[in-house]
Amino acid sequence: MTSSAGQLRFELGGELLACRVLRARRRTYALRLAPDGVFELRVPQRLPAALLPDILHRHRRWMAGQLGRRAAHGPTVPDFGHGSAQRFLGETYPLQLATGRAHAHLNEGRLHVSVPAPDDVAQVSHALDGWYRHQAQALLPGRLTSLAAGLPWLTGHTLPPPRVMRLRSRWGSCAASGTITLNLGLVLLAPALIDYVLLHELCHLREMNHGPRFYALLAAALPARADYGMNLVRGVTETSHTAFDLHMISLWVCVAIGVVVFGAMFYALFAFRKSRGAVAANFHENTTVEVVWTIIPIVILVAMAIPATLSLIKLEDTSDAELTIKVTGYQWKWGYDYLKGEGEGIGFLSTLDVSQRNMSDAGKPEGDDYLLKVDNPLVVPVGTRVRFVFTSNDVIHSWWVPALGWKQDAVPGFINDAWTNIPEPGVYRGQCAELCGKDHGFMPVVVEAKTRADYDAWLKAKQDEAEAAKSGADRDWTMDELMARGKEVYGTYCVACHQANGQGLPPAFPAIAGGVISTGPIEGHIDRVMHGKPGTAMQAFAGQLNDVDLAAVITYERNAFGNDKGDLVQPKQIKAAR
Repeated sequence: MTSSAGQLRFELGGELLACRVLRARRRTYALRLAPDGVFELRVPQRLPAALLPDILHRHRRWMAGQLGRRAAHGPTVPDFGHGSAQRFLGETYPLQLATGRAHAHLNEGRLHVSVPAPDDVAQVSHALDGWYRHQAQALLPGRLTSLAAGLPWLTGHTLPPPRVMRLRSRWGSCAASGTITLNLGLVLLAPALIDYVLLHELCHLREMNHGPRFYALLAAALPARADYGMNLVRGVTETSHTAFDLHMISLWVCVAIGVVVFGAMFYALFAFRKSRGAVAANFHENTTVEVVWTIIPIVILVAMAIPATLSLIKLEDTSDAELTIKVTGYQWKWGYDYLKGEGEGIGFLSTLDVSQRNMSDAGKPEGDDYLLKVDNPLVVPVGTRVRFVFTSNDVIHSWWVPALGWKQDAVPGFINDAWTNIPEPGVYRGQCAELCGKDHGFMPVVVEAKTRADYDAWLKAKQDEAEAAKSGADRDWTMDELMARGKEVYGTYCVACHQANGQGLPPAFPAIAGGVISTGPIEGHIDRVMHGKPGTAMQAFAGQLNDVDLAAVITYERNAFGNDKGDLVQPKQIKAAR
């Protein structure tokens, strides 16, 4: 084994390797395999050089294992190429690169990054790093404050602003002064894991070490966060926090009443049992007792009803909204129309992501969000009072996102409303909570709360998309273009009833393959898709899809599944038929 300034050479498995030696102000040594494939040994400044070979010798098996894993899997080099997978809040998003000024935003399930030279990995990496840093600074402090509010031992405690920065070896730390430092890389993790790290650091405000009392404190905090199936979800909005607090007050009042009533009952059963010679007393009415046991329940009920009533009144007050969104329930999807505020005029459908349906059809559910992903989530800005108005196009549905703290029915012919104000960015999932037919379980709700900058970018993308669809309706499309787009539309909106093979589920859902409509006069086919058929499950899609999508899906149905009609429907024909 030989050494030189800052480097040590040693033999491992018959091969001569190099190890960088870095001296620093520290008490312990640390050994790691650096990204460049060279071992790196960090030691205290005054550690004698003669001891270094012994350190490497003691860890030779670990070092051999590290080299073996690197040889098997290759070096860990981040991939910033177009289409590469990038993580955010536990989800994976494909990277969409474009040429332009340095900017990054998340939209339509893709992470869009524009830089002057998309082929320059350094530029892409720098833009992504800035975006992740911005997201971490927007998300983590608010989430930390929200979690701290739910911990009883921090009641009245003023939490210093946390520091959010890139840390090399820790997810977070808590200083003796009470300042919490968080790794901005936390935003790569799933929300449940982020919450665990934040709760871990919050517990250090009470117990600075990792002793038994610390872990007891952490265990007391975690059930409310992780084992939420045993209780209500606390949620992220003021409304959800109020509902949770009222629930807990009611629960503990009921527990206290139960302890008193059942305690007295069991005491009487055992203390005055017949085997001990007890003789039952013979008495009847006692006005004082009857008045007391009538007044006490009344007082309890009134005391519980007052805060509940005030909360309901506040929930029903949808005035002063900055953004109004109409939510329409369909079998089995949601329609969102931005009626007032930023984004006015935008409208789209939100349906189950195709990958989720494929998992269900294959009988292979995967992931924590199985059947809770959509193609087009509802997007709202954080810190904004949003009013929702609900109705339905067919049967009764119910729009429910647990993290918001309420649910609202969507009833045909009626308008219900509710409001929310989401304080922090995130993805919040729910589903239809009213049995609404065959695919009720395939009707998720996804709400994305974005920072103002990301929301503005999403708005622009939606407006550009609407302009593109409008201009696309005025040109002639080729058969290949219509078939490709029609297949996508069919897979999103038609496959649930008419099946992937076009065979349908007769008689309720007729077959497209060789069907009377799909092989009959083209005018009848257009009319059926646009206006539906009253009294059946066939919906009217004229108000749901644009001219291009309608033309594409009709063309696809007439030329797929063995129909081969050769008919081509142009968007201009749909526009004329409206």
